[in-house]
Amino acid sequence: MSYRKILRPKGTSSSTQKGGIYVYASAEKRYDRERKYNNNKRVCIGKMIDDEYMMPNGRFSEFFPDIEIDEAAGEAVMSDTVKVGSTFLIDHIFSRTQMDRLLGNVFPDTAEYLQDLVSYNLITEDNVMQYYDAFTYDHRIVGANAISDTSISRLLKKTDTEGIELFLRAWNQLHKNTEAVYISYDSTNINTTAEGIEMAEYGHAKEDDDIPVVNYSVAYDQDRSVPLFYETYPGSIIDNSQCDMMAGKAREYGHENIGFIMDRGYFSAGNIKHLAKRGYAFLLMAKGNAKFVREAVEEVRLAIRVSVKHYIAEHEVYGTTVKRKLFNEDKARYFHVYYDDTRASREREVFLRRLKKMEEALERKNEKKLNRKEDLRSYEKYYLLKFDDNGYFQSYKRRDSIIQKELDRFGYFVLITSEKMKASEALSKYRDRDAVEKLFRTIKSLLGMDTFWVHETSSMEGKSFLAFLASVIWNEMYQAMKPVKKEEKDRKHYTVPAVMKEMEKIFITKDSKGNYRKKYALTARQKKILKAFGLEERNLDSYIRKLSPSLKARSMV
Repeated sequence: MSYRKILRPKGTSSSTQKGGIYVYASAEKRYDRERKYNNNKRVCIGKMIDDEYMMPNGRFSEFFPDIEIDEAAGEAVMSDTVKVGSTFLIDHIFSRTQMDRLLGNVFPDTAEYLQDLVSYNLITEDNVMQYYDAFTYDHRIVGANAISDTSISRLLKKTDTEGIELFLRAWNQLHKNTEAVYISYDSTNINTTAEGIEMAEYGHAKEDDDIPVVNYSVAYDQDRSVPLFYETYPGSIIDNSQCDMMAGKAREYGHENIGFIMDRGYFSAGNIKHLAKRGYAFLLMAKGNAKFVREAVEEVRLAIRVSVKHYIAEHEVYGTTVKRKLFNEDKARYFHVYYDDTRASREREVFLRRLKKMEEALERKNEKKLNRKEDLRSYEKYYLLKFDDNGYFQSYKRRDSIIQKELDRFGYFVLITSEKMKASEALSKYRDRDAVEKLFRTIKSLLGMDTFWVHETSSMEGKSFLAFLASVIWNEMYQAMKPVKKEEKDRKHYTVPAVMKEMEKIFITKDSKGNYRKKYALTARQKKILKAFGLEERNLDSYIRKLSPSLKARSMV
């Protein structure tokens, strides 16, 4: 299809959503006898440009085959007003990180289109590609021409695993560090109900556990704040099982002198064995119910709560380190035990609330006189239960000593490292991994990757690759804004979404000769954002001058 704007057809409906007003055609009507109204199955056919005109997408012609979308239909699709601030920033980061060069080497025919799709993904916070047509109406694109959602589907299929692997190898060579470095590794899962995706399996979903998922994991260089590589693997494989594969891939990519920082989901004898076998250091959050963890806590529990020498001011917790053996290893590891007053208070409150609910339930059961011992086994840990001669529940009494032991455990947590370091250093390294956690929240919420929205494995691989590229750009913005937030004491206006919205306000307009020019000078906030990336207003002006001829050509199609 050609990219023209047309009058919105009669009989269509519209819906205001994130990113604009979308137009829908009714695909099927079914009468609900019980509720006495029609249920319409609707299909999106495009996006409104103004009060009358819309930009059709690839499905428009299915419903309106008589409306020709060609050079004779409607007006040119390049808006008289084009938003350039956000694309300028994204293009700059592509160049600064050398991602544009690497993409060009690996995917010479499609690199520019991949960059455009990443921009679309970041700016609209969406990965539903059928709205891409509307995006190109008022945004600069790197590719020679705008492409339809059908062409995007073909493009994603062409972004094959072999090419993705070549890119990741080159990317990791670019970021290989000969010095010791710690990598944060974590995973999430992405929903899909498509039958054509072989990896989609029922597993340990964090949400919607009745829907098949594909697991998606990322390795992140914590010292230099760079996403290194990602993996997709079947939803039924648990994080623990995939850990060894991840460590092997890190070595394949040339990372030698590294350590891994992982949360308690990866805490197992097998993972520690695999990491030790490969010669990798590790920093793990321990599971509190492990016997050797409880023993380590008990060894120092009272000492760290009463001694000011164990106070770690930068983290506002108490902490110390003891050396103990882990699982059945011959080598002793370093157990860093911490106590947090705030955490203890929160855990205590939750536990006491739980006890209250249990006692309320026991009172109700006592009134009914119908419950036997086998019905109340879940209460026996914290209560002595008494039954009458017929075996029915009669009364209960708290196990005070057991409950007190539970209360005494609250507020403690343990990190285990393979290398010797201070408790403060270990905690700093672990808490710095919040960058990779934010990255996952971004991939799922801001980049729309809570669901794949594709039907084949090849398209899924392409979309996963786009998510990784977008996450690299997002991370660069996040890291650049951290000092600005601190300096300005403003956490609201310098988040990545806020930055994108602020940069979207920078636009150029077409003059009487068809050339595009900047209409307003930059605001103080926009200048601060550019400065964080080593840019000035003159750099933006130069970008606009180079951009204007191509925009003029598109608007005259």
